[in-house]
Amino acid sequence: MRLLALETSTTPGSIALSEDRQVTAHQVLSAESRTAQSILPAVDKMLTDAGWEISSLDLIAVSQGPGSFTGLRIGVTVAKTMAYALAAELIGVDSLAALAHQSIAAVPRGACVHTIADAQRGQLFAAAFVVADGRIERRDENRIVDPAEWLPMLSAGDVVTGTGMRHIDVLPDDVIALDETAWKPDAQAVGQLARQHYAAGRRDDLWRIAPAYYRLSAAEEKAQRK
Repeated sequence: MRLLALETSTTPGSIALSEDRQVTAHQVLSAESRTAQSILPAVDKMLTDAGWEISSLDLIAVSQGPGSFTGLRIGVTVAKTMAYALAAELIGVDSLAALAHQSIAAVPRGACVHTIADAQRGQLFAAAFVVADGRIERRDENRIVDPAEWLPMLSAGDVVTGTGMRHIDVLPDDVIALDETAWKPDAQAVGQLARQHYAAGRRDDLWRIAPAYYRLSAAEEKAQRK
């Protein structure tokens, strides 16, 4: 199976190709260009460099959120368009789950990894996962929390990662923070999780899949208050 993975919940995003669980190519998108401008040329070049016809793609994987409203809209729209045009399967991947998955190598077996992303307005998107047998198991659902509300949820030996760390001044001494280089979800992890979901029988509906924002935009909230 040939798979294209798109991760656009953060800036810059990333893309990856994989075949039979082996990553064939990976690229971080340009931070100097808008995702909407850079993603399709980058995908085209990556396919060309790999010697793949675009028609050979079997599965498109895309980060579904939470994350940047604009980035998620672009990524999901591109993924849906490609899946429709190519008659390929499409699977959306939770970006906090992807972040936890790519942290497996740095997290002791049985430990809890907390993934936190910047939800703007001083808040966090947060979720927790347990690492078991080389896979992640979700411990709770994604939620929006204030840092002061989230900190008491941590226990000794827990691991924390994600861009939400920029809102945290101090962690408890017995909690492990991963390096900042690991704070953004990557397309490789999106692709790996999509393969797991696919192998388990999951298929997403092309017409129903949508970005998972978890909150209204500032403009929508303002409109509701009027």
